Formats: sequence, C-alpha cells, structure tokens
Amino acid sequence: RCHPGTQAILLRQVDDRLRDHEEWDLMWISGPADSGKTTVARTITQTCLDNGRLGTAIFITHPIEFGYARRVLPTVAYQLACKNAPYASEVGAALAANSNLVQDDVKAQYKHLINDPFATLRKRGDPWAQKPLVVVVDGLFEGADNDHCDAELRTFFQCICASTRGAVGDSPLIWVISGRVYLNLAATFTSHGSVDKCLKVGLALDNSDKNRVSEVSKYLSD
Repeated sequence: RCHPGTQAILLRQVDDRLRDHEEWDLMWISGPADSGKTTVARTITQTCLDNGRLGTAIFITHPIEFGYARRVLPTVAYQLACKNAPYASEVGAALAANSNLVQDDVKAQYKHLINDPFATLRKRGDPWAQKPLVVVVDGLFEGADNDHCDAELRTFFQCICASTRGAVGDSPLIWVISGRVYLNLAATFTSHGSVDKCLKVGLALDNSDKNRVSEVSKYLSD
C-alpha cells in the first residue's frame, strides 16, 4: 500500500466520488514502469474494501495477448456474482441463453454480463446495485503492442465510455484502470464524449511533480 500520508489528493478524490461529491466514473492512472501505479491501485482496492464499496479488483502481472480483453469482463462478472445472488442469477440466465458468451466479443459481454444485469437489479430496487461499486483493473496495457490487442482494448474502453455517458445500460460501476502510458486510448475518450467523466492521473518518476518529490521526502524521513 501507499506510505501513510502519500497520494492523499488522489485517495481523497476516490473518497469524494464514493460520497457523490465528484462525478467521474473512470479513473485512468498512467505512468512509466515503476512509477507506483500498482501500489496506488492496491491502496484504492484496500480502501474500497474497507468501506464496503469494492466490486472487484484484477491485477495483471504478465504481458497480455490477443483475446485477453475478452477474459477481463467474465472475470469481473464472476467475482461480482460471488457477492450478490440476484446478480449471479441474472448472469447465469445470460450464460444459459448463450453458452459462448465468455468467448464472445467485448461489446456483447459488456451488455449481457454487466449492463443488463445491473439495469434489471436497479429497476427491482436491489440495494446492492444502487450504490457505487469500484472495479480496479491494474496492468491492462502491459505488452499491448500489436494491432489485435490494440483493437480489443479500444473496444473495451469504448464500452466503458458509453456506460459512463449513460448511453448504455444502468451500471453503478466506477472503473479504476492503471497501466503504462497508452496514447491511442486518449482518442477513445475524446471521440466518445467522456472526457468529463474520466479522471486522468499521471504518475511521474522525475522531479517534475512537486507533490511526488514531497512524498518521496516524507517516505525517506519517516
């Protein structure tokens, strides 16, 4: 976890979002290798777990390959289903209707495993589906250096961006995604009108970030 007293601004932004004091639905944490992205993601995960707002957390520790983006959403759905029986029932019905859904394209997965189940639960007034739930995905961009991975990741983010705009479904999920700088994704946020719903956080290794320098000094002095 982050050293006590560090990354206070970022963690306060997460807390404010959970209290509905901010309106972003996607936090994109980027930066070079060893800049602390995973440490921040783990701290956010633990914070959300402590206050009962963690949907799930996925930490990818090896380079991704073609088809990996299609494994993320079924994993998210499975872990959410372990926490809520009505949601599990809705996902189970979707899988019964299409047994190949876990291998289907990302758009179909997002609709049938995320948006539709949550929309149904919220209409029923299920209290679990009414409050914001945080989904943390760390390391999603590692090794994404070929055209197939690039296209899958763009589709993955297009689904999230459409959801944060309220254009698709009725999901309470707040996404925290961290990984190395991935410039092609910037166009996805802009083209889908989701800039105002996306909170971008850049972590640096040099002394260009005064807060970063101050936090390193604090860590060394404690």
